Amino acid sequence: MNKNFENITQRLKDKDYRLTDIRKAVIKVLTIKEHVSINDIINFLKEEGNETINIMSIYNTIDLLIEEHIIHANIFEGKQIIYELSENGIHIICNYCNSIIHVNENRKNQQNAPLHVTHLEKLATENNFSFSHYKLEIHGICRNCQLKSKKMKI
Repeated sequence: MNKNFENITQRLKDKDYRLTDIRKAVIKVLTIKEHVSINDIINFLKEEGNETINIMSIYNTIDLLIEEHIIHANIFEGKQIIYELSENGIHIICNYCNSIIHVNENRKNQQNAPLHVTHLEKLATENNFSFSHYKLEIHGICRNCQLKSKKMKI
């Protein structure tokens, strides 16, 4: 298993949560895939051989992981709920084709980080908050859509 999986399961064990097979399976999906919906999780688990899946157990696991700030939900295209690990990150979203680029500040050896966490920590401290993580969306038009609009003269 990967390091994120081990860290998450240990964090839940430390808080005396039971690590059922379905909880471990959902955590596994969230640590190996980005931007997953409930349907993505269900389909992945079925592909992995889990034929009898209790959908409520998946929802309950998602609720637990959100409550513990392990994952967060994003709504893209105004309707689709997507789940991902609560890591510092930025989403760049095209307003036309809805493509999503995930930029993660936690990348190793990154000299020009998209945001400097120290600035955000300072902002939080100045407002009497204890900083844990951030999420940010940048909206615009991707290069492909820009090129298409020039060809169509929109």
